[in-house]
Amino acid sequence: MLSAERLARDIELIRHGGKEGIDLFLRSARQVLEFSGGGALQEWLTLAAAALPEKERTVVLTALISLAFEQAWQTEHSTTVH
Repeated sequence: MLSAERLARDIELIRHGGKEGIDLFLRSARQVLEFSGGGALQEWLTLAAAALPEKERTVVLTALISLAFEQAWQTEHSTTVH
């Protein structure tokens, strides 16, 4: 489990934005999910997304939506080999 101090420090670093802020945002989200589950991830995303500067928040959201659409398209268009 990630400590409250670590999460608070990560939020402060995420506020600075840039590539480092985006990378930390994504790494931290993955760690929260792995160690604490989906409910904790939702709480983390609420806090961390608000901390990201608007430009970086848009970059992350665009990348995640693009990935979701790509995965959905691949699922719809995959062929089953018999």
